Amino acid sequence: MTMPHEPSSHFPAQHRTNVAGALSAAPAWRGLLPDLKDRRILVVEDEYMLMMDLEEALRAAGASVAGPAACLSDAFDVAGRGPLDGAILDVRLGEEDVFPLADHLRGRDVAFLLVTAVDRGDLPPRYVDAPRCAKPVDMDTAVATLAALIAT
Repeated sequence: MTMPHEPSSHFPAQHRTNVAGALSAAPAWRGLLPDLKDRRILVVEDEYMLMMDLEEALRAAGASVAGPAACLSDAFDVAGRGPLDGAILDVRLGEEDVFPLADHLRGRDVAFLLVTAVDRGDLPPRYVDAPRCAKPVDMDTAVATLAALIAT
């Protein structure tokens, strides 16, 4: 898992959390389900098995999964269907990048977690300090991280 540095001023204050600090508790969460009850979470992932694993982990934590979506246009469609509490976003969706959607969600003050195999240095400058999990994704860590982001 990649730990972010100091939060960037590009993110709204409530999302400029020290995710590294929130994640220091992640091993204690392992095997326990963070409370995402009644939270509507958008899942955007183009790898089918990972998409299904994320959806299952979020539902086990009590979340209502919006989507999932495997492409940017579908993700925007799902995001437009109602309020969201959070999102898990794969950075690369085939030939597309998820950053237009991330910009949209940031503008709506929706907490999100980037899931990626992309090196931090290859992200746009405005997302270098965004909370993220490196692939392969540990489901417990991803769900716990998103829950911590939503709680701030």
